[in-house]
Amino acid sequence: MDTSAGLRVTDWDDEVVHEHPLEDGHGFPRADDDLVTVRSGDELIFLAPDPGVLPLPADRPGMVQYNGERVTIRSEIGNDAVFDLDGEELAVVERVPALVGQDWLVAESGTLARDGIDGRQWEVTSSPVETARVSPDGELVALLAYDPELRVLDLATGQVVARVPDGRTGHVAWAGPRLLVTIDADRQAAVWPIPDAPAGLVQLPEQAVGFSLAPDGEHLAVSSWSQESWLVELQTGRVVQTYPGAADGSRDAQFSADRSRLWLAGRDGAAWCFDVETGKQLERRPLDTLLTTVVEREDGVLAVGASGTFVRPDAPSAPAHDGVVWELDRASGRLLTTGRNQADGHVRVWDQDLTPLMALDVGSAVYRADLDGDRVGAGIHDGRVVVANLDGEITLELLAHKGPTMAVALHDDLLATTGYDLQLHLYDATTGAQLMSLQPFTQPGVDLEFTPDGRWLIALSGAGELVLFDLERDLRLSDLAAIADPDSVAESLRLRGLSD
Repeated sequence: MDTSAGLRVTDWDDEVVHEHPLEDGHGFPRADDDLVTVRSGDELIFLAPDPGVLPLPADRPGMVQYNGERVTIRSEIGNDAVFDLDGEELAVVERVPALVGQDWLVAESGTLARDGIDGRQWEVTSSPVETARVSPDGELVALLAYDPELRVLDLATGQVVARVPDGRTGHVAWAGPRLLVTIDADRQAAVWPIPDAPAGLVQLPEQAVGFSLAPDGEHLAVSSWSQESWLVELQTGRVVQTYPGAADGSRDAQFSADRSRLWLAGRDGAAWCFDVETGKQLERRPLDTLLTTVVEREDGVLAVGASGTFVRPDAPSAPAHDGVVWELDRASGRLLTTGRNQADGHVRVWDQDLTPLMALDVGSAVYRADLDGDRVGAGIHDGRVVVANLDGEITLELLAHKGPTMAVALHDDLLATTGYDLQLHLYDATTGAQLMSLQPFTQPGVDLEFTPDGRWLIALSGAGELVLFDLERDLRLSDLAAIADPDSVAESLRLRGLSD
């Protein structure tokens, strides 16, 4: 770049690609990312990405943003003015951290908002904003403020899509449409896959207890502490049916094998049955005990009592056990139970006829466990996660959370965990290598499950926050694996100017 008699930009072969005369030789070239500008008298000259000239107000000395549709220029007193490409001033605001098409983001005291010529589209409460980075596809914005987390918002609505623990992040940038890179104060880099906005955070009407996936793989039933439980459409997160059960709520909701009926384990000691499609109550069976689950099997209805007994209305003499939380593997008919008190840190697997197949003592209370074929994953009160086979051999053990591990899910090579620390982690189930970590909740997670095809990971918090991760589309594990090597991460950051 030569500004001695005028502005001249050349390529690496010394070919002139742009020239512009400068008034009295007063030119101050500036390069920010892909934008190169120079001030000359009362003009602001753009060199890249598109050459052009904008009339420059006298009180606007620099700090320029340009996206091909709008320009912002910082004043001497620190405010940002927004201009169209004809030089018309559209707005003067406290600060514009990013331009979005013909709109602009506004960082004000206590808020981040999206404004445009038609007015304000949305605003969110925020501590002072440090950085707002728009994703390459213009659909998300990473908001870094003086908060204990970094929020990712849907640019169209302002809705929170994901939360990433910032660890006092010093820099944030996008390495792809759904891959966020953060660098902390110690210059440690981390790569965070971000779920797609339409499948992000869904707020259910009330506090939730857990969920079960329908046999069709397209819906899930969510139980809650309120009288209602809900049928939720997986891909949209919409509540499509409600089921009014016990006044004090239900501890679990389970589908029949043909998906036509839904059973609720009422906190009133009764098993409630509903027609899935219509929401009509079909029956209520008083069982006179606090229930943790009710399931309809080929041989009748089986309930699990909180006192640690199997309750079968058609066979009351079923054997006792000491577990209170369970899961059913429909393919094999096996049951999984866990002990949730400190004196009984067991995980047990039972055959279809309730014959015990495996008992594993993990030394502390187990909140939830998952059965995947011949493997069991268990989330433990002390923050550990274990994976074991049906011989009782532990194949993987790791400390996943600060505080209790509230739920786990297994599918093929993937292990997902969520804990009382609000974190959600994804690991390689064989090696224990961590693939992903997010903070999607405001309250601890209570349930977690993969769909049978491994496409979706579903997570639920006690506050009724339902997060749907599309593993193929949103987390882009193949992209993540490609840069998981530390040298590759360092090279990726260096190419983007984020590291030496």
